[in-house]
Amino acid sequence: MGLCASTKERTVARSIGANKPGQGFIPLEASQSRAGVGKSLKGFTIIEVLIVLAIAGLIILIVLLAVPALQRGNRNSSRKKDVTRLAGAVTNFLANKNYTPPSTTADAYTILIDAGKLGQYNLAAASPVSMAANNQLSIVAAGSGTPAALSTGLIDAVQIVTSGVCSSSQDGSATNVGANSHSIAIQYTLETGTGNTSQPICQNS
Repeated sequence: MGLCASTKERTVARSIGANKPGQGFIPLEASQSRAGVGKSLKGFTIIEVLIVLAIAGLIILIVLLAVPALQRGNRNSSRKKDVTRLAGAVTNFLANKNYTPPSTTADAYTILIDAGKLGQYNLAAASPVSMAANNQLSIVAAGSGTPAALSTGLIDAVQIVTSGVCSSSQDGSATNVGANSHSIAIQYTLETGTGNTSQPICQNS
């Protein structure tokens, strides 16, 4: 009987809680509750918060630097496609006009209509034979002098050089050296990452 009683007492003690020296009985549920309260009060340290803020700021900076470059790259890709379409329209014009180079406002309109709707360029053909502002199409003939490259301040401007080819200097200029009456060069610009400046380009049609 004594052994059975002792076993029951130990079982009851384990189910209720342990008795530590100098303390009364602590129920098991109360002990776990206190431990849970201690853990829930633990938060982030100032160092951890600063690290998270620094990482977030770095990510935002990278995004702010990358997005404009991606947008500029997309616009330049659209410009190149537009120039290719314009070059095709010039080729069609020459074939339809017995290889008479375009020279008038009406010729410029014909080329623009044949090129169709362009993506990036908004070529204002109100005065296409003279380039007074951006977004215009001009037509010049390569004479004894070399047509200079387009100004780096011009954006979305296109110049068709008749009886000319792109210069070997690859600086965006054109020349009549080595050209014939059928030769056509197209000068345009691409955006750069430095302010409102552009890179002069020349492409043979």
